[in-house]
Amino acid sequence: MTGCEGDSKGAGAPAEQAAPKHASKTLVFGGSFDPPHTGHLNLLANGIAAVAPSRVVVVPAGTAPHKAESHTPAELRLAMCACFQPAFPGLEISDLELRRPGKSYTWDTLLALQAAAPDEDFCLLVGGDMLAGFTGWYRWQDLLARATLVAGGRHPNEMPALEQAAETLRTAGGRVILAEGPVLELSSSGLRAALARGDDAAWALIPPPADAIAREHRLYTDEP
Repeated sequence: MTGCEGDSKGAGAPAEQAAPKHASKTLVFGGSFDPPHTGHLNLLANGIAAVAPSRVVVVPAGTAPHKAESHTPAELRLAMCACFQPAFPGLEISDLELRRPGKSYTWDTLLALQAAAPDEDFCLLVGGDMLAGFTGWYRWQDLLARATLVAGGRHPNEMPALEQAAETLRTAGGRVILAEGPVLELSSSGLRAALARGDDAAWALIPPPADAIAREHRLYTDEP
């Protein structure tokens, strides 16, 4: 795999030499999305701008090894991910991890996606907190060998720390792209807490149709 860096033309190449072919780029965006929110959409937009992919796949997580199991039914988290579709033409939403029993590891997901599209270059979009702890991921060195990491900040003034984390992974042989752009300081856990205490303004942070699904099924609220 050659990674997800932008295409470039070499200077001074003979006119008769055919231009090199570049594989299509797939940007994979995984997460619990419990609920998906405007911060997720912002990170995705920054990631798309950074690598100009030809394909985007959103993967709601199954049972993540580093998080407690979600109380939100998997089928509802999957349905709420429809809010990402306006972000990219033909954006795909995969239930791959939701169908897989046991703990969900990014390594297994990446292998499955690459097996279905072996000629594509894969990029993994992660938040800054995930980049900082990436060396704790299952088979993180193998992940670096198979995909480019695309990381976006989730907090203001986070870029210096991201640069340091990226350089550590590059030293280990990885390809890391930092997706610069506007940052929204927002987390699903904080949003759930705001909704649980009755903060109606928090609903504006859940894009449609995820907000309607959450309201219909009385998610994230103590109301009967």
